[in-house]
Amino acid sequence: MAWKPPDVSCSFATVCVPRNSFWEERAVPKAPLRGLTNLRELCFVRNPVDKLELLQDLPPSLTRLELIWLGAIVPDPDAPAYFYGPATKSIDVLDAEAAPSIAQLTALRRLHLLCAQLENTNTEALRICPSLVQQLQQLQELRLDHIAGCSPTMLLDALQSMTQMQHLELHFSSDIYPLEDEEMQQYAALTASSQLTCLKLLDDNDGVAYGAAQYMFAAGKQLPKLKQLHLGSYAIRWAADNEPLKPFGEGDIARLAAACPALEHFQAIGAIQGAADIGSLAQLTAVTQMVIGGVEVDGSQLAAALLQLQQLRELEITGTPSFGAADLVRLTRLTNLRRLAVDACEQLPGVLDEVFLAPMVSPADTISVSEQLRSLCMRAVAQSILHLEEEDQ
Repeated sequence: MAWKPPDVSCSFATVCVPRNSFWEERAVPKAPLRGLTNLRELCFVRNPVDKLELLQDLPPSLTRLELIWLGAIVPDPDAPAYFYGPATKSIDVLDAEAAPSIAQLTALRRLHLLCAQLENTNTEALRICPSLVQQLQQLQELRLDHIAGCSPTMLLDALQSMTQMQHLELHFSSDIYPLEDEEMQQYAALTASSQLTCLKLLDDNDGVAYGAAQYMFAAGKQLPKLKQLHLGSYAIRWAADNEPLKPFGEGDIARLAAACPALEHFQAIGAIQGAADIGSLAQLTAVTQMVIGGVEVDGSQLAAALLQLQQLRELEITGTPSFGAADLVRLTRLTNLRRLAVDACEQLPGVLDEVFLAPMVSPADTISVSEQLRSLCMRAVAQSILHLEEEDQ
């Protein structure tokens, strides 16, 4: 199957990436998209990109670029040739040297650079380097996956100038170490744009420093359009010893509430220190969806704060060992809930060990989440009494 570039007159293109096989080499010409001078949006689909030729001389008219990186095999001029052909080397990191054309797309508004995660393949080494975005100050939406480098400084320097950023989603790689105390003010760049509507820092490691929220949501900071904030991941909810992420410390949740009055969706998993005033969650009066948890979160304080958020529609509590049955019973007073999930909370017994509830609709009536939870708690009490009676016999 020969390479077929999009029509030269198009303004939007989805490019099906050709894939090599053992039996057939599907060649891609050098800079195949160079002539598409009207192209505005380019999305590579079906297969991840594994040919740097596809990323050469991209049209400077592009305002949107989306791709999944699989690494590339290129000739290695510094190595001796093999008897069956020229020597090659693998390119795992997509950076400004490997793809200079991306770094020069100064008209870009939307950029998604993700890494392929394929089973039975060596994709763990794949990285996206922030050098690609250093000159792209006009970006409004940015998603970077498995960010390369041992420090986030290069990325933070670039973000500081992106004052029109609206949607920012970052996934730090295990290579990156958090900044030291004397450099932590650089994390303010994550919220440098007052136009932010969505900020997601999805991290299985510790790319964001312990206590960084004091700079991200410093006193006086105003993010009036921020509606979604996601910090942490399910993978780190049990982490205690190495304290990954956990940017929220003392006073930070109150500062978050003051800076983000329009916040509707708040996720903080493994991102809250024990010193944080969990009761300040009650100040998030616009939040209707919340996912929260972590080993340092106090269960009773969490339940008390949640009772003040009667506007909640969706709630998930995960990985909070101190959240017990009495705390769960208190949530029956959240009568506006449309979805409730509670899991990985060690103190919850029996039928309360994992709770996933949504309104039940029958021809006669609709059973609310709070009513279902009340019934579930009564069953748990009955089971506990029965268990005690059996022990006495």
